[in-house]
Amino acid sequence: MTYFDAFKTGNLVLPSALLLHFKELFPSSEDFLVWQFFYLQNTTALGDVSPSQIAEIIGKEVADVNQSISNLTENGLLQYRTIELNGEIELIFDASLAFERLDSLLDTQTPVATAQNPKIN
Repeated sequence: MTYFDAFKTGNLVLPSALLLHFKELFPSSEDFLVWQFFYLQNTTALGDVSPSQIAEIIGKEVADVNQSISNLTENGLLQYRTIELNGEIELIFDASLAFERLDSLLDTQTPVATAQNPKIN
């Protein structure tokens, strides 16, 4: 099962590979922190979390959170779309793209990792 498949089934635990490949995936630690709020929103009944709420919780300006959202989107780690619901426009964020990127990264590194870390019997 891939990390993306695990995410789709509701697995709430962040895989260790996400942390071990942090610098290859995330532009900055602040971007990773912001991404975690959208991951939490996607995997729990938390409901919508706005950039202003995230900013207040982490002690940053809304502009900083919006910049992190832009960074995550540009790096293919977060996707959002707007929908109209009962006459109101809402943003839907999808944090699963980070797991797709992680799976892709691990797929390309597997032969190298195996060669560098041979099994010891």
